[in-house]
Order: sequence, then C-alpha cells, then structure tokens
Amino acid sequence: MQTKSAGSVYEVVKCGVNTFQVVTYCESEWFRYLYFKCYDGYNEWRGDESTCRPSEDWQRIAEAACTGHCSNTTVEFGESEPPPGVSPVEAKPVSVCYISDSLMKQYDSLIYEMKEATTEGDAETAEAIREKVTSLKDEIAKAQEQCGSAGSAGGAVIQARIATEAGEASMAVAVDKCNEAQDWQSKIAYYEKLQSLSESQLREEFHLTGEEIGKILRELREGYRQVMSQCETQRREYASTAVAMPVPTLAIAEPVKPVAPDSGTEIETYYRARIEKISSLDSIDTQIDQLKKLRDEIDQLMADMIRYKNEIEASEFSGLADVEIRPDEIRANDIVINTSGTEKRIRMMIGTKNVTVEPREAGVFIVEEGIQAQAVMVSVEDNKLMVGDSEVSVPASEVVQRFGILKTPKMMVELGEEDGKAVYNIQVEEDRNLLGIIPVKMERSLTADATDPEAGIIRDDMPWWSFLTTVAASSYEMGTFQQKTD
Repeated sequence: MQTKSAGSVYEVVKCGVNTFQVVTYCESEWFRYLYFKCYDGYNEWRGDESTCRPSEDWQRIAEAACTGHCSNTTVEFGESEPPPGVSPVEAKPVSVCYISDSLMKQYDSLIYEMKEATTEGDAETAEAIREKVTSLKDEIAKAQEQCGSAGSAGGAVIQARIATEAGEASMAVAVDKCNEAQDWQSKIAYYEKLQSLSESQLREEFHLTGEEIGKILRELREGYRQVMSQCETQRREYASTAVAMPVPTLAIAEPVKPVAPDSGTEIETYYRARIEKISSLDSIDTQIDQLKKLRDEIDQLMADMIRYKNEIEASEFSGLADVEIRPDEIRANDIVINTSGTEKRIRMMIGTKNVTVEPREAGVFIVEEGIQAQAVMVSVEDNKLMVGDSEVSVPASEVVQRFGILKTPKMMVELGEEDGKAVYNIQVEEDRNLLGIIPVKMERSLTADATDPEAGIIRDDMPWWSFLTTVAASSYEMGTFQQKTD
C-alpha cells in the first residue's frame, strides 16, 4: 500500500487481498472453502466438498487472484494520528431504523386476529384489521422520516426513539454486519464439530440426525455468504467516514433469516427488521399476506430454538410467543415441540428465586431449592409463570418456609388453580407423638396462595386427633430435607 501526504488527508492506493476467510475444517488447520475479496471489490468463493487445503495455501491462492486489483481512496486523519498503516480500516456500525417494541406487539396481535378472522370467514373483522394495518403503516412512514435524521449525531451512532401521536413508533439502532458475520462463522464451526460425531451420538446426545446437521450447515453457509457480502458493503461505504450514515443501503439493511437460532434476540431482531420492510409495501393486501407468512416463519424459528437448546431463558420468548409447557411437550403459538427423551429446562424468576420449568412424562415440574412443584400445565407470558390467567409470583420454597412446613421425603407439592387463582397444594407426612409419648405418622394437606406473598394459608387439613399430638423433631431437621425426584 502506498500513501501520499496532503496535510492531514492521504491518498491511499491499496492493492491485493482486502478480506480473507477460510471455513469448514476438513483436517486440523485445513479447510474446504475460501472466501476472498480484493481492494477493488472483486470477490470470489473457492473450494468444494472434496477440497482440503491448509490456510497458507488458500492465502497464496487469494494473493495470486488479487494481483493487480487496486483501489484509490482518500482518508482524513487527526493531527495526533499517524499515517495509515497496512491494516485495513475497520468498518463502523450503521444506523438502521426499527419499529418499537410496542408497535411490534400491535402488529403481532393483528396478525393473529387476521389469521383467526380468515379461518372463521369473518369478513367484517378482517376489514377492521385491514384498516388498523393501514393506520400503522402511515405511522411508521412518518416515524421513518424522523428516524433517518435522528439516527446519527455528532459523529457517533446513537439510539433514537421516535414518538408519534400513536406512541413510540421507531428507533434507530446500531447494526454491525461484520460482527454478525463472526457469529455465523462460530455457529458453522459448532455444527461442523457435530457433523464429526456418529449417527448414534447425534441422536442420543443432541436428538438430531446427520441429514439434519448437513441441512443446517448448508443453510448456515449460505447465510454466512449473504452476511459477509453485507459486511463488505458496510466496510466499503462506511469505513472511510467517522460518521455512521443514518440511512444505509438496502444491501446492508436487508435482514438475513437466522439458521438454528440459539437466542430469542436473533429471532426478535429478524422479526423486527422484516416487519419494518413489509410495512413499506404499497399494497395493504400484499402486506397483510406477507405478515401472516412472516408469523409462521417466526413460529418455526421459535420451534428450532426450543429443539436445539436444552436450557432456555424465559425472557427469550418475550415479544415473540406465549409458551405453554405440558407433559413432554412445549407449545409456542401454533407449533408443538415434543420433548420426550430430552432434558429441556426453561429458566426464570419467581419472586426472588431462580427456578426451572421442566416438561417430563409425569407432568410439568417447577424446580427450586430442593423443592419441585408438579403441574398439569403452565404457560410463560412476558417472562411470567402463569397457571390459567393467574400469575405465579410466590415460589414454593417461600410458602414452605413462611408457614413452617417440614420438608420430608414424602412431601408432595402440586401447583394448580382454584377459583381462578394459582395455588399450591402441599401434602406431607409428619412424624408426631400422640399424647406426647406414642410415635405416629400424620398426613397433613395444605392449600396456599401462589399469587400473593402476603396471603395466608387457604386450608390446612389434618386428622381430628391432631390436637392430641406434638411434633417429633428427632426424625428430621426442618428446612434441610431434600425432596425425592421421580
């Protein structure tokens, strides 16, 4: 690379390889595919399933292909900064306008209402929804105009939330496709390792087949190519300026569909970007049709995430789906995922306690602090555990501790619903002394409110002769007994 000083502005002539990536291990430090891009923009993928070369060989191939491919640019530096070196300037994030959380929820609700109205043949409701979508489209169009100018200020990317009469409509967020490309590459490396396992290992440990892994890798590589192309566009168009452009080219802003998503954030970002794009369509009918297809696509991505991950944070469902957990299955909207033979756990908070919600063959178990409450069905809505329409805000351990219930090996805790309210039904066999001297076992059944930490016990059923007994503390230690698991 050569430079010519002109004060603090330099003319830079760059030749050769600008971007070099090798992917898909075939042996230790050997790879099947090469992606390179020269400084004049020429780029190419090389390799196939039968190719296997060390990184140094691929580097020489890229250098030979880029010989004579040069670019001329000018770069401005501050007084304290040195002239440009041989390393290419890193791409800066760009500002992209996305719809707000509240507006995305409105769209999501309207999509479901439209699908239901269409299924039931309710033309009147469908027309009312169509008018609402039209109104939202107009709100987004207004907010987009403001968002573009608010997306950058003072040479730094900012988050700008744009409010309209209908409430917060859009926000400008920083997007870096080059960082995203690294995430895709890491995911490819992970599934390539899985591909090296035997078919029996894949089925037993990951509940996947070799054919499914192959399909995932093909889709990941295609997605990676798209994101890398966006990264190069980002570098070319924004690396030479200190200001992130408020309205990037469509080549950068275009969302790439996630493959084998491992977080709700991946899906939510894609969903938000796709709604933003669809809302710009002129035809409302086309917009509604694409929104319905998008919702089906999001449901399938949710199903993939649940299937490929054993532990999921409840917060990852927020804004995407209300989830039902039943024995051996998890339901995300209209998608049913069979969890038989797996160890799926949904992590969340109840009050101040960390709990896991686990679908098993015998029921749904809410596990925390050595106590597990069994339920027939629960749901997760906006990061809250629900029984019917009632939120569970009191953990079982708190009920046991607050009311002095002695944890014994035979204690059973059930989470259910009574009079529209979530309740715990606790059954325990206590060691007691009848008349102070005769050892007896006494069954005790309590029902406690699971929604209000200040509420008392609803019922406490004991045999009529319980008043003649005293607790035999020698047979157990209060608060230390670990409940048996099934």
